[in-house]
Amino acid sequence: YQKQQWLSSLPFENDPTINPIAIFFRDEKKRRHNQEEEELEKLKQEVFNLPDNIKQ
Repeated sequence: YQKQQWLSSLPFENDPTINPIAIFFRDEKKRRHNQEEEELEKLKQEVFNLPDNIKQ
């Protein structure tokens, strides 16, 4: 939240298409999101790859 206040107090337009810092934050967010997705996928696979002899 503080980051957003700081962003809006910057001199240039708070438009992600031209604001380099906003672009950076957006890409950073996207990257982090992708990492989380990947870890989730890995987890799912590990869970589903458990040996079959475990009783349901």
